Amino acid sequence: MATTRKQDLQHMAATLTSWAGQIADLRAKARSAGTERQLVIGGELTALRQQQRAYAAQIADTQGASAAVFRDMQRGAERIAGEFRRLYLQTASRFPG
Repeated sequence: MATTRKQDLQHMAATLTSWAGQIADLRAKARSAGTERQLVIGGELTALRQQQRAYAAQIADTQGASAAVFRDMQRGAERIAGEFRRLYLQTASRFPG
C-alpha cells in the first residue's frame, strides 16, 4: 500500500527523533571512553550530526514541493539515512556490548 506525503513526513520526523536519541546515547558512552577513543568518536558524532542536519533540511525542502520533486527529495533523504545508519553502526561498534 502506498503511503501519503503526510505519512512519509511523519516517518521522516520520527526518524530524526530516533537519531537524536541514538546520538545522545553514543555521546554518553563516549564520555566514559579513553581520551584517544573520545577523539575518534567525537569526529564520528560530528559526522552523524551533519547527516541529521542534512536530513532535516531535506524535510524542510519538501514543503510545497510537487509530487515529482517530493519523490526526488525522498530518494535524497533515503541516501542520507543510509549514510547515517552506516556511520552509526561504525561508531556503535567501538563500544563493547
